[in-house]
Formats: sequence, C-alpha cells, structure tokens
Amino acid sequence: MANRALLHRSRLTAFKAWLGERNLMPRGEWEVARWRGPRGKPMCIVYDNRKSSEHLSCNNAAVGDVREFIRIEKLKVRSW
Repeated sequence: MANRALLHRSRLTAFKAWLGERNLMPRGEWEVARWRGPRGKPMCIVYDNRKSSEHLSCNNAAVGDVREFIRIEKLKVRSW
C-alpha cells in the first residue's frame, strides 16, 4: 500500500540530492524519484499522484528512506 502525503513537493529536489548516486531515472509520467533498496528489497519509488497539490506518495519500500530524510532535515533546522 502506498503512503500518501509523506514528502512535500518543495523538498523533492533536496531529497534527490540526499539520495545522491542511488537516485535512478524515473519511469513513466507518475514517478518523480526511483532508487534501489538494500539487497533483496524492492525498488523504492516516489509518485506524483496529482490529486494532492502539496505532497507526494511513495511505495512501502520507500517509506523508511523518506522518513530518514525528513528526520535529518528536522535535525538541521533545530541545530540552527
């Protein structure tokens, strides 16, 4: 089941930069980010469902990485 409203659209560029070399070319018109999970894990994908104007959806394999990115970003803000 996909997770809706986890990653804000404004953070997509920063998220792709955070992925670095793991970032792969998205496929199809709905994908905005794709990367490989750990060995044996499925492909992690972030989707633009175009129903939500503010947030992007991701598959279950991507939830851990997206939450880690959000946690790190919050720590950066708090450290100022």
